[in-house]
Amino acid sequence: MNVLYVDVDNTLIMETKAGWTDEDLGFAWGSERPEIFVVAAVQWHHALHGHARHTVIWSGGGKDYADRWRRLLFPGFPFSAAAKDRDLLTAGDIIVDDGIEFAVPKGAFLYLPAEFILRMDDQ
Repeated sequence: MNVLYVDVDNTLIMETKAGWTDEDLGFAWGSERPEIFVVAAVQWHHALHGHARHTVIWSGGGKDYADRWRRLLFPGFPFSAAAKDRDLLTAGDIIVDDGIEFAVPKGAFLYLPAEFILRMDDQ
């Protein structure tokens, strides 16, 4: 099964200068704010391909950090979390990342967040 890997920092969340509070959810996000269009694109991708492609939220900050954001941004979704690791990638995987530090395997697809949003219809 192919996997969709989505990075956290500068992909799913962005740093802001001031704290951002979402009173509907009942908590303050602090200096980070979700990139709602990327979050929506990941949810849409899952709706279209969840039966055929697993989603992993990953981060260079480690598995626990990725899992924190997975739980906050995707409650109820069957996604997993991982530390960013090139060895996890295989041909056919999709990676959404603002700037990956290593080469992806042949046959894997790397998208910037904006590119992934624009390609939602043909994913």
